[in-house]
Amino acid sequence: MSPFKIELIPAGKGDLPIVQNMSRFYIYDLSEFMGWPCPESGLFGGCDEFLEDWRNGRNSPYVIRVDGELAGFAGVKRDERNECLVQEFFILRKFRRKGVGRRVATQLFDEFQGMWRVQQLVQNSPAIGFWREVIRDYTKGHFDERTELEPRWGVDVNVIRFSNA
Repeated sequence: MSPFKIELIPAGKGDLPIVQNMSRFYIYDLSEFMGWPCPESGLFGGCDEFLEDWRNGRNSPYVIRVDGELAGFAGVKRDERNECLVQEFFILRKFRRKGVGRRVATQLFDEFQGMWRVQQLVQNSPAIGFWREVIRDYTKGHFDERTELEPRWGVDVNVIRFSNA
């Protein structure tokens, strides 16, 4: 159990610019695995689908705070099969490996009941290890894991599915 006060706060419209700013760090982190070059402006962009879904009320975005300090963001979306997706999940580096991500993931799982799909880039072995361990503990080992092509991005992703219904 983390000694920190960890808050998973439903994000409002006023939080959109904050998350948009933090998403630059998230995309920067992902560039290591995707091989994206640094933009000439020096500013990474991205999370367009997540932010668009937020603006149109198609997902559930959250701001994460640790001891009152901004620590990351996350979002859950139900897809056309009614599976819950971890659409985005970002914890600032200073809060990683301290139990923050685990607590936030568990809170998200508890908040949304049903079938879940959590996917990670196959190149992102730290994320795969994190999600595999969290989901193994959460489900007591009752989950399915496989590699699938993500057609929107044209890359292979590691997909973990489970039910908490």
